[in-house]
Amino acid sequence: MKSGKVISTVIGAALLSIVAYNKRNAHKKTAAKEIKDETTDLLLFGREAITPFYVKKQGNYKTLAKATEEFCEKFIKPVHPQNWNWSKRDFNKQENYPTVEEASVIRDIILLNMEKGKIGQIDLSKIINKSSIRSFLQPSAKYEKFNMEEFADALKMELQANYLKDANATSNHPLLIGIAVLGHMRESTSFYSRLRILNWEAQLYELEKKYTHDTENVEYKESMKTLKKRITKAKSDFKKFLEVNSEPPVNKSIAKDK
Repeated sequence: MKSGKVISTVIGAALLSIVAYNKRNAHKKTAAKEIKDETTDLLLFGREAITPFYVKKQGNYKTLAKATEEFCEKFIKPVHPQNWNWSKRDFNKQENYPTVEEASVIRDIILLNMEKGKIGQIDLSKIINKSSIRSFLQPSAKYEKFNMEEFADALKMELQANYLKDANATSNHPLLIGIAVLGHMRESTSFYSRLRILNWEAQLYELEKKYTHDTENVEYKESMKTLKKRITKAKSDFKKFLEVNSEPPVNKSIAKDK
């Protein structure tokens, strides 16, 4: 009798385990499907929602890409007639990097906004550390050409960081990219000079790790030499940057981690 009860108990436990296993598997399949659906939605979002962002101008809606084209035709084309449309320009190629002339145009619009206040939906008049940024960007600055070279390079870095095929949320609109630069320059006008060095030091670090496992690789060796030269020059340029930009007012607000 007891053995019968034991057998019944074992069978019952086995059945419960099978039911539980099936439920877990069913849950996993459901979860997997949900993840797949979410991923599909994200892919569709990237292709069909981010790229055709719309903006409203004078009561009419147009894609951000179209707005970028119109902006570039009006402001960029006069100073850079070739390949002037930023929404279609590949900024990963050196020949397409933003020029000093283009950077100056964007600078002028930003300064106008800072002085006049809200233009459309954008208001930079109350940006943190405005006086430091304005002093750096001013056409009357003592080292204006040097500063614009730095600003053009900052635009390039943001454009390259912003690049994501089929999901470019800004369409490379020059003003939006310029505002992204300001977001970092409000922390320090030397932000991008420091970032340039950091980027190359990070690349060198990764190459050195590879080289330790493949010391016969000539390509690694040459790339390391090139990067070391770039880093040395970048540090020299940064020293010059600090000398040149000793005049801007001290930042009133210092960013803090929370």
